Amino acid sequence: MKLKIFLSFLALTFGMASSAWAELTGDGTSDNPYQISTAAQLAEFASLVNGGKTTINAVLIDNIDMSELQSWTAIGDWNTGAVTSAYRGHFDGQGYTINNFNHNSNKDNYGIFGVVSTGCLIENIIVRGTLTSNVAISGVVGYARDATPTLRNIHSYLNINNTREGSRIGGILGSSMNGTVVVDRCTYSGILDGRDSGGSGNYGGIVGYLYNSGSAHLRVTNCLFDGHLINTAVTPGNCTFGGIVGYVGANPDVTITNCLSIGTLQSNIIGQFYGAVKHKTCSIINSYYKGSTVNGSASGAVEPQKMEATLVTNEQLASGEICFRLNERASGRNNWFQALSVETYPLPYGSSMVYAVHQDCEGNVNNDTPEYVNDQDKDKYGILNEGFCSYCGNPDTEYAGYMTPNEAGIYEIDSEAKLRWFAAFVSAGSISANVAAKANLTDNITLTSAWTIPIGIDNVAYTGTFDGKGHSITGFNGKSSGKFGLFGNIKNATIENFSIAGTLTCEDGSSGSGVVGWSDGSTIRDIHSSLKINATSGTIHHVGGIVGSARFSKQGTTVERCSFSGTMNVNSSSHDCFGGIAGYTNDYCVFNSCINSGAIEYSKKSGYVGGIVGYINNTSCKGPHNCLNIGSVIYKGTGTPDYGGAIVGRLNGHDENKLGDNYWKTGSAPYAGRGNGQNALENKTHEVLASQLASGEVTCNLGSAFYQTIGIDEVPVLDTTHGIVKKITDAKFATTYFDGTDVAIPDGVTAYAAAVNDNKVVLNAIDEKIAADDAVVLNGEEGYYSFIPTTGAIKAANNDLKISDGNVATDASNSIYALAKSGTKVGFRIVGEGVKVPAGKAYLKVAVSAGVKEFYPFVEEDATGIASPLLETGEGVSVYNLAGQKLSKLQKGINIVGGKKVLF
Repeated sequence: MKLKIFLSFLALTFGMASSAWAELTGDGTSDNPYQISTAAQLAEFASLVNGGKTTINAVLIDNIDMSELQSWTAIGDWNTGAVTSAYRGHFDGQGYTINNFNHNSNKDNYGIFGVVSTGCLIENIIVRGTLTSNVAISGVVGYARDATPTLRNIHSYLNINNTREGSRIGGILGSSMNGTVVVDRCTYSGILDGRDSGGSGNYGGIVGYLYNSGSAHLRVTNCLFDGHLINTAVTPGNCTFGGIVGYVGANPDVTITNCLSIGTLQSNIIGQFYGAVKHKTCSIINSYYKGSTVNGSASGAVEPQKMEATLVTNEQLASGEICFRLNERASGRNNWFQALSVETYPLPYGSSMVYAVHQDCEGNVNNDTPEYVNDQDKDKYGILNEGFCSYCGNPDTEYAGYMTPNEAGIYEIDSEAKLRWFAAFVSAGSISANVAAKANLTDNITLTSAWTIPIGIDNVAYTGTFDGKGHSITGFNGKSSGKFGLFGNIKNATIENFSIAGTLTCEDGSSGSGVVGWSDGSTIRDIHSSLKINATSGTIHHVGGIVGSARFSKQGTTVERCSFSGTMNVNSSSHDCFGGIAGYTNDYCVFNSCINSGAIEYSKKSGYVGGIVGYINNTSCKGPHNCLNIGSVIYKGTGTPDYGGAIVGRLNGHDENKLGDNYWKTGSAPYAGRGNGQNALENKTHEVLASQLASGEVTCNLGSAFYQTIGIDEVPVLDTTHGIVKKITDAKFATTYFDGTDVAIPDGVTAYAAAVNDNKVVLNAIDEKIAADDAVVLNGEEGYYSFIPTTGAIKAANNDLKISDGNVATDASNSIYALAKSGTKVGFRIVGEGVKVPAGKAYLKVAVSAGVKEFYPFVEEDATGIASPLLETGEGVSVYNLAGQKLSKLQKGINIVGGKKVLF
């Protein structure tokens, strides 16, 4: 009974219905703080503090809607017990928002919190609403005093309307006195309106007022004012407005450090940092502002002793420069963040760190790890201050710009300086996020000086995704020792979609050199290298036109749709594994649809040199599949080389069953059949003539990754703008489709859609273009044809053709019909039981109940009424009985179909 009466009393005290009351969980200790998810629970917490439990702790576990409460008494209510009721605990909002704080106050030192004192920490809260204040002091926190209360990461969107003359109001903190008060990483983005205050008072975007006391110290760090302070009364009086601090008395000590003040001030005494300062020990350190006035000039005001206040432009704010400058002296952590493509100025919260990019990024990589401010910050924020100078040996060179990831967490690289910065950023390796960073090229890059720091180094593997987006990197000039290339060392990474040209020199001690030096378990695709690779002295291991050493890691490295068209001169005293695509590989690594058209020359008899891979050192390796060598692999030494081949130099274990079919041009490797090179691969490598390459035959055999415009391209290419090659057999018909692209129908080919109608197939010719993914029948003379990608094709109407995924077969309810030749006729015949239609081929699906055995749509009647095979037309089948009478469908017994007797 007493408990019910007590709860009812509390409900009345806080002006809410008793049904809204919710009991707190937790016990208020640091290990088990009260958990608050409703306005009622927040009010209960306030009552406990104001009842004398001033050191209890709490966390928000959800957003709070304060409109549930009819009135509010602050946590640490001055009117309850003055200083004795001051809150001294830890309140962590955990990033949640207190919404709809819409209250009128006539109690002094008012806000969400009233008075806070020794040891108090309030942090990680967002506050929204409207506060109408008729008291001397108010803010999110009304009044702070004594030994180091800290307000951190509080973001206020409160609109505050002051109606009392002489008030002291702050967007975060109304006033402070005695001891040292710390306000860190807070923002005020609301409207503080003093027009109804009678023309006097002290207002600050962050802190309103500091009492005239020699023991009062205020430290405001990393705070942002981007709100509005307004006093447009006819007689404004002695009203001071400060973007950061409103007024400092004659004795206090205040420092404003690493702050940004870009909000609007409208009054007679204004300053972007201080409204008025009456004590010279105050300072402004490394802070930035917009506006016309740094500090206000009230009666008796003085200039702060230190004035590092810099006027900035909108362009500087948007570029990322000011974000970087704010972090330069941040003592080992990033406090300011900015997504450059989205945010027009920095914020003291977020995840998009800004880095400065120097024009000249040369020098040693610095692997030192900066210190966190303290362990608590490390656990909570996990973000370091990694300015560019941590990576560059030339910190005094000019900046070329600023880097930060975009909304998707990707660094966008459009200049040489940014590419060099990204390499140094990754290879510093002091933060796990560095090595996993994602990047896209957004423009072609020309390198103007030597490439010295690769993306990923010997002991720091790159694990991210780098997408060239089809751009080029030219002017590459690097000297390899250890694992080296544009990328030195990668693991479980994805590197794709760019071309690269330049020179790579392999020096003594090289252990993996190429566009990628060393790869474990990564995907490397659509990279086109024309590097000039020289390996002429010292001991050199594992060099490839794309990747030097492709290693095993769970599922192995995959290299696909890559090409090498450069040169490789191997003339060192000691060298082993060299290949147009990869020098060395083992275990489950695979090379799909790659081309070597480069010139490889070597001089060591025992070297392992291949047009695609130099050395496959494991029988489990999947090796090359559908690869092509049209370049040259030439031995320049004396005698006969031991291991040299157009596709693979040496296959250790001779397990050709793991390999796919590959092709090489006659004459590309004079010793292609020697030693452990091609002999071990002779059933998986196919020598082809120039005429076979030019005809489209090899392109068709290699598969869908290859293209060729027959008559223009003499060889297959990996360029998707060229023709898609299809074969029409001696049957003069084929079925196919074009994955994801419209194509133009070449001369000499007719394309049809097919529809089943009244137990027969009706063909409809398609005009000029075939739409993407439409299954079609092709008709033409035997040969290879190029279908050029285009746009604007219209989907065929009345098309019952479907494309097989390789698993399509006749079942109990449906018959499957595939295109087949029977004697001189071509038609759709039932697929036998258990037989599957090959992937990529078209088929028709008809219910078994229809009783149709086969369709021959490629015939028409002659003048005698007897059907003859005229395969060029698209009309339906004509059927006759032995008496010459035309039938509507096949009948049991002997029928005349296409001039032939057919038993049904």
